[in-house]
Amino acid sequence: MITQINVLIDVNLKLLYKSNGNSLNLKDFKDDFGNKFQDVETFAKIMQKKELITPNLNEEFCYKLTEIGKQVYENGGWLEHLKNQKEVKNETVKIKPKKIVFSLLIIAFIFIIILLLTKSN
Repeated sequence: MITQINVLIDVNLKLLYKSNGNSLNLKDFKDDFGNKFQDVETFAKIMQKKELITPNLNEEFCYKLTEIGKQVYENGGWLEHLKNQKEVKNETVKIKPKKIVFSLLIIAFIFIIILLLTKSN
């Protein structure tokens, strides 16, 4: 289900980006086959929470891309954005253990120096 939502976000980001004024009416949101789908209001709320769209105050039931939504689309779309986030997260996870080991070595070194200094007194 999450994969399907991500595909829908990717499809509709493209539709919004290519639409006049980067704005779409709820009835114009489509699934990955180009068909209208149910529960589009809930879907729009999901996209809003991700800060990809915002209600168009000039038209009822209409949404427009945010700057974040435009950037995500211009950088390859939602699926590419998720892939990039996962890669960044993996890099962060790889770095953290090295930092922890280095910190533990420094603490051990300080502890040894303190022991040596207290024994010499």
